Amino acid sequence: AIPKYREAARPTRIIQLFRWFLHDQEEGLLRPVTANLIVYHLLVEISTNLPRGLQESSHWSHLLEIATTIIKTRFAENLSVGKIAGETECNPDYLNRLFKKSFGTTISEYIKTRRLNHACTLLINSKDNIDSVAFRSGFNDPCYFRRCFRKKLGMTPKEYRGLYTRIHVNTE
Repeated sequence: AIPKYREAARPTRIIQLFRWFLHDQEEGLLRPVTANLIVYHLLVEISTNLPRGLQESSHWSHLLEIATTIIKTRFAENLSVGKIAGETECNPDYLNRLFKKSFGTTISEYIKTRRLNHACTLLINSKDNIDSVAFRSGFNDPCYFRRCFRKKLGMTPKEYRGLYTRIHVNTE
């Protein structure tokens, strides 16, 4: 079994194998047997060489999968790192470190990004006012929502709606 999330022990070796595969493919030299062997080596490299400190990688991968599922399905609720850690039965700091290492962002930022993406969808596809969109996206404070939105997208929610809302022509 190959874990869903993993830090490679020898990333340069994986890059080397991948470049070999691409080079031979682009040059027309890649035969099926060679392709199978290169892919096999890539899979072996990913699955067997555990980095130090990550021997529990399947557990690590499982924690991240649970955490991302919670965020994706319940982002509009009052989520926090502590609540997610409680549901995954691990330490909040440990979960946040794993998250940062795997996704390059903290859990709080990931939640905020998910909420902002949902808000963008609502702004385009609904006629709800901005405060309602903020609440439906999981932001308890519309002013905070506007600040986060402007910081992330470089415009206000109203400007975003005006820019991306579909205008129907020829409707009566």
